[in-house]
Amino acid sequence: MHDPHEIHGHGEVILLVDDDEQLRVALARMLEALRFSVMLAADGDEALEIIKRSPVHIDAMLLDVFMPHLGGAELVDWLECRGILPPVVLMSGCEARALPSSLRECGRTVLRKPFTPEQVLTALREVLHPGDASATRRDS
Repeated sequence: MHDPHEIHGHGEVILLVDDDEQLRVALARMLEALRFSVMLAADGDEALEIIKRSPVHIDAMLLDVFMPHLGGAELVDWLECRGILPPVVLMSGCEARALPSSLRECGRTVLRKPFTPEQVLTALREVLHPGDASATRRDS
């Protein structure tokens, strides 16, 4: 396994959506230190506003499944129906069988909380660059 501090992004824009402020801030700091650009939202409603109004292309979303107001599953459904869903890594503290069936059945990447920094980076690499293990890599 790679040292998570050696793996980096290339300026990809990540929309990080989680109602847990401590987790949101910690993940954002880690991703920014690893050369990702991060936009933050506390729930699906905020994320939706960012997606609708941002002139910046969002390369991927790190999205909590269960949040107050508009949850992750509902946000995925809404964006998918309109054809504007970026690649998504879902995050949940629940077992996979507790996830909504629409998320379980579509093969989306799900990180179970708590997760390691390397698991986050691996999941992002997989959705940002499917089939290209070298896309998010260590400096040579």
